[in-house]
Amino acid sequence: MFRVSRCTGGMKTTIKKVKSISYDVDKLGGIQLLGNDVLTAVARGEMDLNQIAINHLAGRGLDENGAWIGFDKAKERFLEE
Repeated sequence: MFRVSRCTGGMKTTIKKVKSISYDVDKLGGIQLLGNDVLTAVARGEMDLNQIAINHLAGRGLDENGAWIGFDKAKERFLEE
């Protein structure tokens, strides 16, 4: 499978205030299953959910629109060696 690297260290991140958003729980309900350590790392910018999504799409052989492009093409398109 593909590896997700974390950006950690002595990095100090400023968290800005954001407006509360509404979202479809049926589509994004899985985010509620993430642990506090993951959610806080994302909020601090230490973990990039966009990159994780790209890694998962590539692992499924899909492009950014969910169209099948095959595993090799997805890996070539999205992932660095």
